[in-house]
Amino acid sequence: MTVSPPMAFLSIPISITLIFFFFFTSSITQTLSASNNTCPSYPDCGDIQIRYPFWLNSSTTTTTTRSTTSYCGYPGFGLTCGQSNNKKLPILHLPNDDYYVTNIEYEALTVTLVDIDVYNQPCPRPRHNFTFDHYMNFFEYTSKDQKLTFLFNCSTPHIPLIDIFQIQTAPLTCLQNSYVIPDDLFLKNTDWHIYCQEAVMLPALNDSVNLSDLQNHFGDVLNLGVELNWVSETNCTACEKSRGSCLYENKQGIKFTGCLCGDGLQALNCRDMPTFNKLREHQHPIPLLAKLFNHQHLLL
Repeated sequence: MTVSPPMAFLSIPISITLIFFFFFTSSITQTLSASNNTCPSYPDCGDIQIRYPFWLNSSTTTTTTRSTTSYCGYPGFGLTCGQSNNKKLPILHLPNDDYYVTNIEYEALTVTLVDIDVYNQPCPRPRHNFTFDHYMNFFEYTSKDQKLTFLFNCSTPHIPLIDIFQIQTAPLTCLQNSYVIPDDLFLKNTDWHIYCQEAVMLPALNDSVNLSDLQNHFGDVLNLGVELNWVSETNCTACEKSRGSCLYENKQGIKFTGCLCGDGLQALNCRDMPTFNKLREHQHPIPLLAKLFNHQHLLL
């Protein structure tokens, strides 16, 4: 059907309006996306994606230079990109030792760590207790974890207290006079140092913990790592709920310095950002577009 000149003239505003709405909708989407990504972007380290609340620390020298003055992310979550057997892996630096990060689940808020001393070792000799006491506000064990006690270089094949209390234990076949106990209470309630040279506590995934596997393949068990859940620090909760990212400063002690939002740094959260809130609360553009069509149709 041929459109009469008046009708053709009226169709011009519709076309212009459509172009404007598609442009405006695209602008809204881009702005909201930018608001969710206020921290710097980092390159992946091997197969592991690094993003908030973790941050990439380019320094790989000494402990004193691992922390930057300020960073977007949680304290202690700075990673360096390391390499083992030609495979790139992020390294998390905890107070007692360094750990490879083998998995990060950002939706589940979990990270899997493997002690560098035991990584890819068939018969590893753990050197340190696993602890994250310095970062207790941010990390916690998950239900998948089981604490293990390793006793090394024991002077007798029969440790009296183990026999008396009938504690389950497994001799390590690849290490002489050494044992593993699927429990951490033994360290707290016994004088183990009378019988053994050293004791080390390491957690493992409890699905892999049974005496047979521990006795013959404990290296494989430890290489599965430990899963930790991270939790938001009190000052950071309000910021993240408002779609911001927390900024910390490591200068004369770690302290929360503000909430990084789409339009800059705010004191506690992004709720005082009028432009951001209007965009978040804006109606979906499709109903608005439908109303526009109805209005133009009535004009015709």
